[in-house]
Amino acid sequence: MIAPRVHLNGTSKASLLHAIRDASTAIRNATDKLRDTAPHARDYYVIGTEAYPQARKEYETRLKRLHETNDELIAMYGAIEKNEIEFQTEVK
Repeated sequence: MIAPRVHLNGTSKASLLHAIRDASTAIRNATDKLRDTAPHARDYYVIGTEAYPQARKEYETRLKRLHETNDELIAMYGAIEKNEIEFQTEVK
């Protein structure tokens, strides 16, 4: 992942950090709301024995994507704070 470089002709450091903070907050709020959608076995058993495990797996994948995106934002925030040109992170 490459983070923006703060410089005289670019977006201010404060604006970049503020936008990332807002996005991270929104993802945390979305994560909280997504938890309200966690599957319950009682809603799937009538479909078949594999339905609930599949629904649970799909739900956990959605949560993971949100966590990974937030982790990237946090890494970018740190890179901007340090004013690094590039910040390398392993993408899973």
